[in-house]
Amino acid sequence: MGGAASALSGTAVAAGAPDVKITEWEYNGSEFVEFTNLGDAPADMTGWSFSDSGATPGDVSLSPAGTIAAGESFLLSEASADAFRTQWRLADTVKVVGGNTTNLGRADAINLYDASGTLQDTLTYGDESGRGPRTDTASAWPSSADVIGADDAAAWTRSTVGDAESSWASTGGYIGSPGMSRFSSAPGTPPGDPGTPPGGVDCQTEAPTGSGPAVPGGIAWPGGVAWTAADTECGFVTSASGQDVSGLDVDPADPATLWAVKNKNRIYKLHRDAAGLWVPATDNGWGTADPAATAGKATVFADGSGQPDTEGITTADGGLFVTTERDNANKNVALDSVLRFDPNASGPTLTPTDSWDLTADFAGVLSPGDSDDANLGFEGITYVPDEALAGRFRDESTGAAYDPADYPAHGGGVFFLALEKNGHIYAYVLGDDGTSHRLADIATGMPNIADTQWDADNNRLWAVADNSSAGSTVLLKLGASGAFVSDRIYDRPAGLADRNLEGFVLMPDSTCVAGQKQVIRSDDGNNEGHSLWVGTIDCDLGIDTVAPTVVVKDGVEQTYETISFELRDAGGVDKAVLNGTVTDLSDAAVTSFDGIVRGERGAVVGENTLDVYDVEGNVTSVTFTLVNPHLAASAPAVLSTDGKNRVKAGVVLAVDAGEWTPGAAFWYRWLADGKPIATGATYELTGHERGKRVTVEVTGTLDGFQDTVRESAAVTVALRG
Repeated sequence: MGGAASALSGTAVAAGAPDVKITEWEYNGSEFVEFTNLGDAPADMTGWSFSDSGATPGDVSLSPAGTIAAGESFLLSEASADAFRTQWRLADTVKVVGGNTTNLGRADAINLYDASGTLQDTLTYGDESGRGPRTDTASAWPSSADVIGADDAAAWTRSTVGDAESSWASTGGYIGSPGMSRFSSAPGTPPGDPGTPPGGVDCQTEAPTGSGPAVPGGIAWPGGVAWTAADTECGFVTSASGQDVSGLDVDPADPATLWAVKNKNRIYKLHRDAAGLWVPATDNGWGTADPAATAGKATVFADGSGQPDTEGITTADGGLFVTTERDNANKNVALDSVLRFDPNASGPTLTPTDSWDLTADFAGVLSPGDSDDANLGFEGITYVPDEALAGRFRDESTGAAYDPADYPAHGGGVFFLALEKNGHIYAYVLGDDGTSHRLADIATGMPNIADTQWDADNNRLWAVADNSSAGSTVLLKLGASGAFVSDRIYDRPAGLADRNLEGFVLMPDSTCVAGQKQVIRSDDGNNEGHSLWVGTIDCDLGIDTVAPTVVVKDGVEQTYETISFELRDAGGVDKAVLNGTVTDLSDAAVTSFDGIVRGERGAVVGENTLDVYDVEGNVTSVTFTLVNPHLAASAPAVLSTDGKNRVKAGVVLAVDAGEWTPGAAFWYRWLADGKPIATGATYELTGHERGKRVTVEVTGTLDGFQDTVRESAAVTVALRG
């Protein structure tokens, strides 16, 4: 059916001429644009191009489409040509220009230019402004021939299975009719049974793409082989999508509650039902007992607008902290941020109580305005309490051990954010005033990363891959330098399918039964109609979690002038951190930390904290109180000054104070048979002292030392003379 009117020129296309127009589009999921030659002659697409709302001729070349016969349709897709044909079960003869990186957003435009750069067709759409249907899970097509080329998206129709366009479901559950238009002279026929949903389930699914090899050096998964669905079938369907569950987390203090986040701006609170499946909680509006009802709560940005592409979630300091990599309403632009939500807030939509936009920090990693990079930002997030890091984790911004006191008003820990594009994890302090400070950039050894989680039971940081690295996980520990380093790599469990598994959560050791506990993964593609899959992991991973033994060598006192310790650990003692001052030790099973006095190795007068670490990072903390030491002093002596060394009435006695700490000042007191008789540096004997034993006490004083008293040996005063 050629000869459609040109909305751009206002003139009819001449007979015997090509006429290429936009005839179908889908902006999300299986993203594509269909172009159809509605003219009577072949169209040579050499030099033709596509652009989005940027309206730039030459933006995306359509030359690979070659020559399009009259009545023939061809496609521009985000997926590769082969992958797109596979998803939609298309014949190899259907022409597909794959790998488009100029992605479409929810509100965007489609512009078609010929070889001279002249606009041949345009379609501006946006369901939120009334310009056409939303095409996130199903495409749209012109409701009539008059609509083609008229730039009136509101007159287009959203696809349904078996509609007038003969639409069908892709293997991923998206609905459309790519490669065939009922307005062409040769519309073709749909493949297979258009009414059969893929995978035998009545909700959206998406087969994994972009699979890659496992991280080298992996060992077998330390747990069970069997993995089973942990949610109800099609349990996460919303108007936005039937899939896309991404991050997961459990508060160790409340393992009966599982938090999940969907990258279509939704958070779920889940509890186990009687069958052991994770289902929506019913308190505070999080869900209802009706399994068909939409559960969870929508999210917006702090100004109440937008559709956060929420990817990761963690619990911390009484809040839910969620990562975003973009605003789905403007999906071609990176927006890497952390949003804090109050889990107790009422209502169907959650607005952040705090937010931190970190996009500018990644200008050298993510290209601004690059639509691919906008989808490769923050994936996972986890929270590590300060006490697990202080004095040990290296703060790369200062070059010293992390000290929480350097960052006042930041809560009680550090956030670790997983960036998909480079597989790195970034450690951040997020201030209560909206400021942020990066502490470290951690290379995981993965080309990409899907999630991260702090394992408090093993003092380890998990880095988790999806099918891009065959589901490998890397366990990171704090090394001797204070940086996180690889401890071991686990291969994907044998019974877990190699899919786009984005979320990862370990149950705490408090839930262990018969030496194992649950681990849950989320499938972003909702394959088999399920987004949550559960397996097991051994509670004992063979990791040394026993902290060193610290023993005071010289007994337990209330206070000490000097103190010494014996340190023991079967795996080796790594270091001692005294009030933040680090002393590297020998890594021996038994070592000493001796002669601690104020002013040395970080010791101070008053209360001191000693943290002793073994080579695996386990720590024992002890406190002790130091006081100023006494002055060093030898015994004084009484001297006779009469020249004959006589000690009798009338003789003046003097003092030899002895050897003292340099700088000491002295005070003297004379005693007869232990009773004070005078003060001063000399004393003239009287008849009252005849036959008595006379001594002198010397008291030394010096700032920074305790006053010290030394008494001389006694001299006996003669009875006569």
